[in-house]
Amino acid sequence: MSGCRCDLHGAAPARMTWARVVAAEPRLGRLLREARALDGSYPCFCANSVWYRQGGFKDRLLALVGWERPGRHPFLNGDLAYRAAYEALYAALPSCQNCLCIRVGVRS
Repeated sequence: MSGCRCDLHGAAPARMTWARVVAAEPRLGRLLREARALDGSYPCFCANSVWYRQGGFKDRLLALVGWERPGRHPFLNGDLAYRAAYEALYAALPSCQNCLCIRVGVRS
């Protein structure tokens, strides 16, 4: 598989950055701003709930980047772009407050 840079073939892929991904798909920037704007100061806030619920951040992320993204793109349809976007967006969410995640040690 000479020349293949995807991680499916065991090649050492170049690190995908948020800047590269958002430059190729600007709608991810809107998702990041939305995540940063969430008010996590409620007595009970669950980042996992807003991430995983139907129509939540993960559903919207999947429409823009990763294997389920419609259409073809040199890197947006791949795992590296998905991971870079996932990590940036999830990290932008406010921390959980008094939710089950904290009690079971999923997120602090």
